[in-house]
Amino acid sequence: IYEIDGKMPKESTIRQTIDIVSKLNIEALISTLKIVDEKCVERAVNAINEAKHVAIYALSGSLIAAQDIVFKFDRLGINCRLYDTPHSQILSAAGLNSDEVAIFLSYSGETKDIIAAAELAANRRVKCISITKYGENSLTKTCNINIQHSSLGRGFRSFSTRSRVVQENIIDIIFVALAQRRGDQLKKYYQLFDYTAPNGTKK
Repeated sequence: IYEIDGKMPKESTIRQTIDIVSKLNIEALISTLKIVDEKCVERAVNAINEAKHVAIYALSGSLIAAQDIVFKFDRLGINCRLYDTPHSQILSAAGLNSDEVAIFLSYSGETKDIIAAAELAANRRVKCISITKYGENSLTKTCNINIQHSSLGRGFRSFSTRSRVVQENIIDIIFVALAQRRGDQLKKYYQLFDYTAPNGTKK
């Protein structure tokens, strides 16, 4: 975390820290709202919904968001798996088929191991979806569906926290759109765990 207005975090009060972090996260979400491409989101949702299998690739700070994808997709009955080591990513990408979808998460879009896996998948004519920061980078050049979020400006922030906020926002958008198409699967999930479904149905 870096300084803002000449102050280091240790010099800020708890109230100032609450205000600063919340404000920057809100700004990141508002910026993402302005740049996210509706057509790319729709293409991604349709591809995932129709895929035989969804492979998810992430490393480091993007892993928490990737794990949330698995959690949400499982609730919708989507066959998916997270590959979270360079070795497993290369092996997985090399065996993908055109009826599968690959999702790649990288804030910078320049993570070497993620790019290597994406290139393998793209060469196998797999539908490749990137979730990365706004602007052209190696990942967006490789993938054919790119969902981009705001990049992080200078000042008081942490890449691992603010990047996760905007990544999770994209994931929630995809999840809700998929849930509208897979309502029966979501209902089964609620019934399985004896939760009250959105329509009031219980097991």
